[in-house]
Amino acid sequence: MPSEQGNGPGKKKADTSKMNGTKKMIYMINDFPYFVEPGIEHGIVWSTGKLCVDEMLALLEEQLPGKEKLYFINPPSLQSIAEVEHAHVFSRDQPAGCKLVL
Repeated sequence: MPSEQGNGPGKKKADTSKMNGTKKMIYMINDFPYFVEPGIEHGIVWSTGKLCVDEMLALLEEQLPGKEKLYFINPPSLQSIAEVEHAHVFSRDQPAGCKLVL
């Protein structure tokens, strides 16, 4: 999705003209991961619409089955491209003998 200068310094604006109002959500490994303990993976969920937590959790379970997951959603003031919401996701294998219950 090409972008241009958005509102505010360092902000980009997404070109959503070809989206036809459709919402897209994907999970991918972060190209610029935070420094975390070995064994923890830092990914991102990108969404062209409002992030729905239930939809995001379903996507994460599909992409990261059986892994422990922790996420946070950046507030609008910290989003580099306002039209594309994102959540940071940290995941790891479940320790032996443990079961995460949400």
